[in-house]
Amino acid sequence: MKIACISLGCPKNQVDLDVMVHILLSAGHETVADLAEADVILVNTCGFIESAKTEAIENILEACSYKQQNPELKVIVTGCLAERYRSQIEEEIPEVDAVVGCASNKAIDTIVERLFHGEDHLESYGAKKDFPLGGKRVIGTPAHYAYLKIAEGCNNRCHYCAIPGIRGPLHSRDMADCVAEARWLAGEGVKELIVVAQDPTAYGEDWGKPGSICELLDKLNKVPGLEWIRIMYAYPERITDEFIAAMKRNDKVEEPDAFKFEGVEEWGQKELHPFSANADILHTSLLRTGGKDTKWRIRRDGRYRITVNILKETVKAEYLGGRDKRM
Repeated sequence: MKIACISLGCPKNQVDLDVMVHILLSAGHETVADLAEADVILVNTCGFIESAKTEAIENILEACSYKQQNPELKVIVTGCLAERYRSQIEEEIPEVDAVVGCASNKAIDTIVERLFHGEDHLESYGAKKDFPLGGKRVIGTPAHYAYLKIAEGCNNRCHYCAIPGIRGPLHSRDMADCVAEARWLAGEGVKELIVVAQDPTAYGEDWGKPGSICELLDKLNKVPGLEWIRIMYAYPERITDEFIAAMKRNDKVEEPDAFKFEGVEEWGQKELHPFSANADILHTSLLRTGGKDTKWRIRRDGRYRITVNILKETVKAEYLGGRDKRM
């Protein structure tokens, strides 16, 4: 079968899709980029905030619209929206053929087979403690970087956050398994490893070993072939002295203020505005805040502290010194 995949939401969701795609490819299916060519469209959704839910529903409806030209098309909804709303999805969008909770991702090949053997309106869920951690995967990011998911779920129970209700309590992945996947990713050419979880700083707390993220960073830093290690979603209350020390002693762990610029004019601290049409804040040409689009460019290579103010849409850049060995 030809399977088209739509992945929405966070990098953790991307890792889930990478695992599902590997399962489907191993079962003899192939992936296609064009939805019009697909026998199956798999929509891996986010259901965290209102805008994400809206985006997910729009993509589900778009996928279902292809049934007009291909009545045999199957649409499968997975991810956080599927886990959070379950049967409501099929009630509201009956064109959906299967709703698959996160704990059933590992059975995605069986679900596809069941659909093409005449079953319809399938629902498959499992206990949140059974959410898969790791597993063989493809690399769905550009070849030079990849995400490493080290845990599932969260114990923080913030009043504003639905994630514990969707993904369940904290379930840390075996450290040796994390390191093994990092080695495999490096062997596939990955240079930048981005460590993700709902809260990476809580890694190991469910084993009774808080602060295990520090030991994991020590081990990841020794993986040959990796050049940079980054950490996403660190929870402020758990950024301890030990965690900071682990980041400092491991030279592959990137500090957020390390950037390389190449340009034509040396400069110090300025307020910049990069948000012109199609502009990238990491380009060397940045627009100064103000009435005119005066461009500033950097002549000197080196280290800069970059502060992004999302509300004001400004970037403050401060030169910190000469070339860093990591650059």
